[in-house]
Amino acid sequence: MYTCNFFRNIQQNVLEVIEDKLRVYRALKVNMEVFGQYVLQSKDVVDIKSFDTTDTVIDMGVDLSNVYKQFTDEIISQSSEFEEKDSGWATKTILFAEVNINKFSPFGGSSFIKLPHFIEKKKAIINVQNKDEYCFAWAVTSALMPAHAHPAQTSSYLHFSTILNVNEVVKFAFYRGETASKKFITELEADLKFLYFKYMKDVTPIIPSTSDEQNEFDIATICNICEKSFSGEDI
Repeated sequence: MYTCNFFRNIQQNVLEVIEDKLRVYRALKVNMEVFGQYVLQSKDVVDIKSFDTTDTVIDMGVDLSNVYKQFTDEIISQSSEFEEKDSGWATKTILFAEVNINKFSPFGGSSFIKLPHFIEKKKAIINVQNKDEYCFAWAVTSALMPAHAHPAQTSSYLHFSTILNVNEVVKFAFYRGETASKKFITELEADLKFLYFKYMKDVTPIIPSTSDEQNEFDIATICNICEKSFSGEDI
């Protein structure tokens, strides 16, 4: 079985490596793998085997000591199960440990992605065909400033940067601390206040349609958004 002494001896080094990377990338995906020599006494065979942990997302709000304990508990459990399932293998010595660290990017800005056909055929969604990384900003712009024609083209709108504070709209915060729920509510309230005072406080009421406009709407056979014909069965 892997001894606790080995894990105690390397703990500080492991945590320092993770902390150094956190200062650079803010969020990481980490796992740990320990290698050891095992001996099959019945055949006098020695082989190197390893046990690793599942990937764990770590950010500045995570207690690294708890994460390290989870890693060691998982590896010790795997090793014990391996030795106790009548395999005949036994630990001879622990060789080394590897800590695999990758930058964690949950999601980010995206360019245009074609809608699935079953959604597209409903003709109920405006999917702006942007070529930059601000798909969400263009989506918000299309909702705030509806296009009179060709709604899927970015040229039908003012550039999103002229009507949106991009840093506010597309910002992303990642936090996993003990106060995550409280932080979420606080950030949500701040975002709602920002959106209300910027876009909703002074909303111009919709002017009622005239009788002629209403009649034109009732007998329309061409969609004002996609400019394609439709029938009563499409509604």
